[in-house]
Amino acid sequence: MNHNEKEKCNASLSTRVRPSTKKLLEAIPLLTGTPQQQFVDEAILTAIKLLPEDIQNRLHLLTNLDPMRG
Repeated sequence: MNHNEKEKCNASLSTRVRPSTKKLLEAIPLLTGTPQQQFVDEAILTAIKLLPEDIQNRLHLLTNLDPMRG
């Protein structure tokens, strides 16, 4: 399976957030047309870019993924 095929296979994620955060997440697609999962994915990748470089590098080693690309 190549990289593009892997991107098409989305994994499920379940997490708990504050009710106010959930309301915001539910409103994003209505206002922007961006699917929730895309918004969450982009938000996580953006947050990773804000981490110190040494932590980004450790993430890469732990996951075998490029922390800048997911």
